[in-house]
Amino acid sequence: MVKLTDISISSGSSNPKALTFNREVRCVEDLFLSNFSPVTTTGVKKINVGIYDYNLDSHKLEKYKVPVNQSQLLIDIAHVNHYFDFDKYLKEPAEKRKRIVLDLLFQSCLKVCQAENLDTINFKSAYDACLTQGLKNAFYNKEKAWNRNRSLYVNLKIVFEIDYFLGIVEVCNKEGTQLLEKELFKVSPVMVQHPFFNKVKWLSLNKFRISPKSFFNQLTDDEFWDIEVKV
Repeated sequence: MVKLTDISISSGSSNPKALTFNREVRCVEDLFLSNFSPVTTTGVKKINVGIYDYNLDSHKLEKYKVPVNQSQLLIDIAHVNHYFDFDKYLKEPAEKRKRIVLDLLFQSCLKVCQAENLDTINFKSAYDACLTQGLKNAFYNKEKAWNRNRSLYVNLKIVFEIDYFLGIVEVCNKEGTQLLEKELFKVSPVMVQHPFFNKVKWLSLNKFRISPKSFFNQLTDDEFWDIEVKV
């Protein structure tokens, strides 16, 4: 028995609009996984959802006998491929596009469950949790960083949307009242990793320094922010 822990969605289509699709789906994929509890299976470790353009890609999929709209298990990865209208998708507003991606993920998981005789409850729970959260992917990147006398603490928040990746610092007093909220960086999503906060260092009782952990030159490696809180 193994654990199914990973679910991904991406497009290998020849359609150039697939690049935009691949950038946008990461926030929904990440949100779904954050709500997903691993499932014990007899051999499936991952589900991979592939998206293609019928007019541009069907000949390639047919040539290599790649099935569409059904689950195919290759070693320990279950693949589910779909034909997709990229033009129609990109005309939709952002919130509708996120829902389209979420539905693709969920329906693909159900096809794998049917093919591999898996319980659907964990997939349904993740889907429902995403909807309950309004498809908003926001999370705190680090534990609270308290100052020396524990009168103030710092929260580092990430907001992940289809068209941006935002880093926010929040400062609260020991009662939990927010004293400061400041946007520190905003970058375009990429298909791989994004910048995250690395550490918080208190310089005094009301001044601290934050440095980022950066990838692919989205932020410079020597960049940091010194922030003072008025109390």
